[in-house]
Amino acid sequence: MLDTGSDQAVIVDSVWASRWDLPGGLRLLRTSVLKDPRGARYETRVVVAPKLRIGRFELDSVPTMVLGSLNPTRMELNFLGNDLLKRFNIILDLQHDYLYFKPNKLMGVRYKELS
Repeated sequence: MLDTGSDQAVIVDSVWASRWDLPGGLRLLRTSVLKDPRGARYETRVVVAPKLRIGRFELDSVPTMVLGSLNPTRMELNFLGNDLLKRFNIILDLQHDYLYFKPNKLMGVRYKELS
């Protein structure tokens, strides 16, 4: 999913992270606790994923927030946030059900979490 309200680069679901052994041996940047509007607390870890591939584009050292518990929807959801999305011009072709990503001038900008 594209999360245009998030200032994170990538957010991955706890179930998906467990299946792929994340955060595994990845460098830990920080831990934090998020609260939803109902007051439920969610522990998270932000790690550095060495590579992320979107189509033919490869990004290096991508800060990735790993949720530590099930998300409230109980559905497996992973998100691309604005710290990653801002690096691309994106075209939504709803008629043909396609997303087109084209790198822009922000591709080389440091990620917020790494600054």
